[in-house]
Amino acid sequence: MWKKRFLLSALACLAMDTASAAPAIISTSFAMPADIAAVKISRQLTERHFKIVDDLNVLPRIHKGNPQLAARIPPDIQAERLLVVCQSSSIVGYLRTDPAATSLCPLTLSLVQINGKTTAYYLQRGALLTDNTAARAVGQKTDESVLDALHAAQKQ
Repeated sequence: MWKKRFLLSALACLAMDTASAAPAIISTSFAMPADIAAVKISRQLTERHFKIVDDLNVLPRIHKGNPQLAARIPPDIQAERLLVVCQSSSIVGYLRTDPAATSLCPLTLSLVQINGKTTAYYLQRGALLTDNTAARAVGQKTDESVLDALHAAQKQ
């Protein structure tokens, strides 16, 4: 029993240590609808050699497929898009340093539109989940590329 408590305490300390290091979820605001923000973000990601694997307009799918669930969506949320992206150089970097880290690709960006303005959310999981591994530099570089793309799209 004491081993289980020790392990849980150690995991809690690790989680607090990681959480205090840097925010894991980054949000970037755009004074525009999600559809326009998605195009600008996609363009910037493409310039950084990311491939847009999928661009899902989520809310219409929920409204069509599950009206009961759709009724629970807050009324001020007008759109929710998911951009699923992957960068070839990241995959190669992960293969060279830690093949298990290839599971970090593809990455997902969530765009939520509320009252005509959009916020892009990105979980910096590349650096977070490769911490203390040989793939850390690759994960960190990938996250930085995504953040650079978000900031560049914001300035357009």
